[in-house]
Amino acid sequence: REAALRVVKDMLAINPPVVQTLVGDKIPRLLQVCHTDTCPQVRKECVLLFAAVLEHMPQKRWEELRGYLPAMLGVLQQLESCEDELHECLQAFVQVVDVAPNAFQHSLDKIVPMMLTICRAKDRLLDGTRQMAFEFLVAFTEKRPKTCGKYPNFMQEVVLLCMEFMLEIDDGNDWEDDTHAGYVDVSNYDVGEENIDRFAKALGAEAVLEHVFACVRQFVNQESWKPRYAAIMTLSQCAETVVQEQHVDEIVNLLVSLLRDVHPRVRFAALHAIGQTSTDHSPYLQETHHELILPTLLRLMDDPVVRVASHACAAFVNFAEELDVESLLPYAPSLMTKLCQKMVSPARLAKEQAITAIAVVAGVVESEFVPYYQEVVPVLKHAVLTATAAEERALRGKAF
Repeated sequence: REAALRVVKDMLAINPPVVQTLVGDKIPRLLQVCHTDTCPQVRKECVLLFAAVLEHMPQKRWEELRGYLPAMLGVLQQLESCEDELHECLQAFVQVVDVAPNAFQHSLDKIVPMMLTICRAKDRLLDGTRQMAFEFLVAFTEKRPKTCGKYPNFMQEVVLLCMEFMLEIDDGNDWEDDTHAGYVDVSNYDVGEENIDRFAKALGAEAVLEHVFACVRQFVNQESWKPRYAAIMTLSQCAETVVQEQHVDEIVNLLVSLLRDVHPRVRFAALHAIGQTSTDHSPYLQETHHELILPTLLRLMDDPVVRVASHACAAFVNFAEELDVESLLPYAPSLMTKLCQKMVSPARLAKEQAITAIAVVAGVVESEFVPYYQEVVPVLKHAVLTATAAEERALRGKAF
């Protein structure tokens, strides 16, 4: 039975008209009988055949089979104890969403709760299965945003789900010393961070932001550093889609307050978000908030954690590139003192970011930068001559 279902399914992917001619009238009976089979592999193949019909047959052909969707969803719930089969069925449903989203839009009251349950089953299911269920929700939202927007509490649930995934970030006990971005597998944190951006773009920023701000206010008041980190990075992901200036102001004020957080990764995240928001909302941010942000960035350049202090320089680069000379000039003396000290730091990351920041200062203040040449140029020459190791190529290039 399993093999027979698989053959029909595979034939559908190759030549749907032939399948329709040979066994098209028998598919309803196959689905009816096999979805209650005692063997989980047969039930899985039944779901996959149903998905293949939705994916490869024209809508007028599969309309009569849409009534089997509740039964197929029931099979998915039964397959929770057979995770490989469940993952395969979810993957097939994701493929259907891409070509035939209409097949699901009248059954959201059954599909959405089930997918949310799978996504949140972190004690029972592996990450890959949970991520696949999440992908179904995001993909369907991108295809049918209006339908999802009308579903009760949909936006609230998916925003919270994104942030819950982001809470699964690794503790990273060696985070402070890890300055190399090597390849790592896609984590639940990565999925949550990417999906909040996809939901915002699909559903509309203004519609989603209400729920984002509500979740952020809840998360920033929790004791653990992870909720605060997730809240900040959520704001960073949504910054590009913010339209109203009052929302930008609210984000900036919250980020600046979190730059005094006791945990270095929260301070790092707030700096990252300020840099992102500076780019997304230039020149409004520079014109309106330079008196608040510049002194704060200068203070964070002295952070005891090298990654945080270096990221303060990186955030400064994003912020200052669109700053006018009158706003930056009063801070130039103290800023250049800090940056010149960092240029002789033993930490390569600190040197790289300091050199980039100095270049931005020079570009903004122009002729007013002349007094700093005698201090900066010798250090740059030294970097060019001594930074010859493979891992120092970026440093040497910036010094040029």
